Amino acid sequence: MPPLQALLALHGLWLLAFAGLARLIAIKWPPARVKCLGIALCAIGLAALGGLIAHDVLSSSPAGLSIYRKYIIQRALYVVGTTPDIPVIETILTGMALWVSARCTSRRQDEQRLPGGMSE
Repeated sequence: MPPLQALLALHGLWLLAFAGLARLIAIKWPPARVKCLGIALCAIGLAALGGLIAHDVLSSSPAGLSIYRKYIIQRALYVVGTTPDIPVIETILTGMALWVSARCTSRRQDEQRLPGGMSE
């Protein structure tokens, strides 16, 4: 297992890279497209998370699986935490941030379109 500082640094690097791209996309793209991208990133991230967990469960021996069945959640967290090459959690967080950003932006635009600029 790599040192904890290295794992945190790599996960932080992915978060910073994705945050910069997400900010640029949220500013430049229309809210409908940002929402679609956010939903797609969430779906891709969740599929990748499921794939990582399934690979870990299926790659263990059948004898070992019965013994460690109660530790599947801990093993899944370990695999996700120690695999910074595949930014699963960062992808899900970026997708959620884009999705929320698109909702807030579209609500703000809807409020500005109301007669007199007043919200209901």
